[in-house]
Amino acid sequence: MAETNYCVDTDIEGGSGDGSSWENAYSSSNLAEAGLQKDLDAVNEQMTVHCRASNGSADVLALKIDGWTTSAVDYLEWRAAATDKALPDRYNTSKYRIQRGNLYCININEDYVRIVDIQTQSTQQSTWNSWGIYINLVATTDIRIDSCYIKGVCSGTGSGCGIRASDSSVTVSIFNTIVTGFRSGEDTNFVGIQDDYTTGNVKVYNSIIHNCYLGCNRLGAVVNCAVFNNVDDFYLCSGIDHCASDDNDGTNNVAESGGGDEWPDDFIDALNGDFTKKATSGLVDSGVDDPGIGLYSDDMNGLIRVSPWDLGADEYKSILYKSVGDNGIGADAIVSVRVKLLLVDSGIGVDIRFIKKPFLITDSGSGIEIISISSWETEPPTMGENIVSVERIGKPKITSAIDVKPKIPSATSKDKLIPGITDVKGIEK
Repeated sequence: MAETNYCVDTDIEGGSGDGSSWENAYSSSNLAEAGLQKDLDAVNEQMTVHCRASNGSADVLALKIDGWTTSAVDYLEWRAAATDKALPDRYNTSKYRIQRGNLYCININEDYVRIVDIQTQSTQQSTWNSWGIYINLVATTDIRIDSCYIKGVCSGTGSGCGIRASDSSVTVSIFNTIVTGFRSGEDTNFVGIQDDYTTGNVKVYNSIIHNCYLGCNRLGAVVNCAVFNNVDDFYLCSGIDHCASDDNDGTNNVAESGGGDEWPDDFIDALNGDFTKKATSGLVDSGVDDPGIGLYSDDMNGLIRVSPWDLGADEYKSILYKSVGDNGIGADAIVSVRVKLLLVDSGIGVDIRFIKKPFLITDSGSGIEIISISSWETEPPTMGENIVSVERIGKPKITSAIDVKPKIPSATSKDKLIPGITDVKGIEK
């Protein structure tokens, strides 16, 4: 199977416009879809289209995916570039996003399509019908909405919906996604996520549905989700499990931490679109592991989830420091570490050696990772500064191409667990 990649940049200047590189990118997803449309199954090809806004311009044309032929292995993936991926801390107007008024931002009329890391904003007014992602005319199966931020700005008397499935044969999986703002007063025609046909085949995992009239409508499963500050969180939904909601719906429901309608004891600032969880949130470590049965294992930030999984789109991390520029993980990316990081002090401290570049330590869920990354806002802080407890002993895993050689004392039954690292030394070869 061939894997092909194409580029969209809303701020492209010059170039051939064939999408073959960032220098020759399409200027919109609309143009890219029209130019690249083909029978992927016939040529045994899996295609990925990467989108960015190198100078912050919104994509104002709708993306309609129609006229393709796909399959389970020859699928179409439309995603934000690493520098422009949606994150839970805000709807970011300096990154790639599709912003529209009437009708849809994205319309999926084909099977085996994946939308990943994309932001959309639907501005609904007057009698407009405005949808973030609209799925219809799908023959069989497997639409995936992964780590997207779907925002509504609604004020009219028409209708609005974050993600709407309007085909009786559709199968949709939505995970690590935020849907917020699809509400216009007490108008009942505004919904976060809806299946028009109550098929039971639209399933939502580890997502946030917030500030809509109806949060979830006719869905087949809602697991590990935070659904709150909606007039009605759930309507005719089945499979509600390990969720937090204003009415404590479903089985194994999880209580919010309180503080008010916007759950300020759970999230940094949900009112203004920051759904990053606080350390004290009751949503941390309160979910069920792997509800999608292998569908995904990371969170909206791209970090590996750690058992027991959290509710919501992000797995709780404490921020150590923030990158500047493109360090291989995206411009201005927040680099995080699990709060409950496990390290061992054998009595002589922990000595981590690295070459030339600053580093960070993170817990991937399968042990400690040491990653070298350059160009930070500040020099790395004393490690252990944001580490509050110790739970597990992990073997270091080197994930950088840099020749990093950690020296960590081996654990014995006499080793003493400590909250953090007692000593960090940086040297050059």
